[in-house]
Amino acid sequence: MRYLILALAATMPFTARSEPYAGILAGQFDYEETGIELNMVGATGRIGYQLAPWLGVEARYGASGSDTSGGLEFEIDSVASALAKFSWGLPGDPRIRLYALAGQSQVEMSATLGSVTVSDDDDGSSYGVGVELYGAERDAINIEWVRYLDIDDNGIEYTIDHWGIGYVHWF
Repeated sequence: MRYLILALAATMPFTARSEPYAGILAGQFDYEETGIELNMVGATGRIGYQLAPWLGVEARYGASGSDTSGGLEFEIDSVASALAKFSWGLPGDPRIRLYALAGQSQVEMSATLGSVTVSDDDDGSSYGVGVELYGAERDAINIEWVRYLDIDDNGIEYTIDHWGIGYVHWF
């Protein structure tokens, strides 16, 4: 009986809303390393497909402006992500949906000190949380936090986070 219920539950979501969506986020990228904290304004575009009411897949691409610390100018040249999106609505209010993200990201960054520029890229696990607030059936404002990278690379530990507010449209 338990397996029958699980099998039915697994197929039911695919009869509900399975649609593509796209959106844009604006916000702040935070780079933190021992003794260094940089904050850069950035934007991220996203496209996704909702496979079930509680599960979607999403691709993102973004970049930031620059920030300077101690004469070092730092910039996130690109962030590319592939994420799973787990979402659920609040009981009694379908206009509010909470979500969690998990997946992989690749970040390309550059740092300039004087006339010397060094570029690097890293990839790793990403995760985050957010909320979508629907004003119409197909349009929502979202607020989220994502940790794109948490790296320990040859003794250098750093994180790249993003706080953002955005717009999403369902097709």
